[in-house]
Amino acid sequence: MLALLGASATPAALVALAGPSPFGGTPDQISLARFDEQEPLVRVLLVQSEVLEPTAVGGPLQLRDGQGRLLTVLPEGERLRISRRGPLLLLERPDVDPTLAPPQQLALQELRLSAIWSGAARRGSTAGEETPRLPWRAAAADPGRSLPLVGLGRRRYRGLVRVLPDGDRLQAVNLLGLEHYLASVVGSEMPASWPAEALRAQAVAARTYALAQLKPEAPFDLRSTVASQVYRGTEAETDSTRSAVAATRSLVLSHGGSLIDAVFHSSSGGSTENS
Repeated sequence: MLALLGASATPAALVALAGPSPFGGTPDQISLARFDEQEPLVRVLLVQSEVLEPTAVGGPLQLRDGQGRLLTVLPEGERLRISRRGPLLLLERPDVDPTLAPPQQLALQELRLSAIWSGAARRGSTAGEETPRLPWRAAAADPGRSLPLVGLGRRRYRGLVRVLPDGDRLQAVNLLGLEHYLASVVGSEMPASWPAEALRAQAVAARTYALAQLKPEAPFDLRSTVASQVYRGTEAETDSTRSAVAATRSLVLSHGGSLIDAVFHSSSGGSTENS
């Protein structure tokens, strides 16, 4: 069983192993390392459904096609209903009189939903865009910064939500910076009231696992359920989980110069099997 050291240890600190190494080497081959590349984006499958109803939370919601062209803006607090009509996407605004906002059928393979942020996001806009793009990556100095959100069901999400066709259903895939994602995962997988060192260890394991699951050729990298690691959007973020992520920023578990597959469980029943 892998036992993580508290992340307050130096980056060169070794990870302790209980018993023989499941990787076939000696314990000193498994260590904390730094992932020094620019913070990557992760794509998380939130839900697969015949109908999606996103909501603009904390500000208006912009809708763009797969090429980034602005289609419309949804006012704050309003819902959008998205469904399939054969090869078309049907967009409806159930909170508005249909004579004022008639349903639209669009031949799109992708719809992008993101809240409009009027601050420094404008620096990320491109020529010809009518509204700024949201900055998907967290600011290193302020990972807890409050931004407008995309609502879906009972949850709220940072970043962008891509709506993609999946047979007769639709996939909602959240695209956001790794560190914001981890602040939610840590609080989803472990009580946020647990000791700081436990939260930091969870952050290192979750970061390592997420990075090892990146699949550029697939429509998403991770699921929001126990099929990958649980991700409940901003609802699971707290000051303690954000602090744990910030304190371990870029720290991952490596073996032989590569990321390990840092799977973990909430309860082993008292024993584990050799991996």
